[in-house]
Amino acid sequence: MDNDALYRSVEFYDDFNKLTINFVPFGGTTVPRIGELVYLPGQGTRDGSGAYRVVRVEYHFLPDGTKEQRDFRAAQLGKIMIHVERIS
Repeated sequence: MDNDALYRSVEFYDDFNKLTINFVPFGGTTVPRIGELVYLPGQGTRDGSGAYRVVRVEYHFLPDGTKEQRDFRAAQLGKIMIHVERIS
């Protein structure tokens, strides 16, 4: 996946193991809420495949270089990071 695609994606991240489990392009998934369960594929159980609980959701915004207003700079959603903890 190229760098531009990484910034336009939803990233599922396991805080305990410090491991990115999956990247999903925008539009490829709905954003789960804190407390919801998600089942993520991987390369096997060692590489993150399994059931997880969502513990935190972060929205990362980037400056939008095409739109500028007098008192603020417009932003666009760059990435959504879903922090999860393994439950199985």
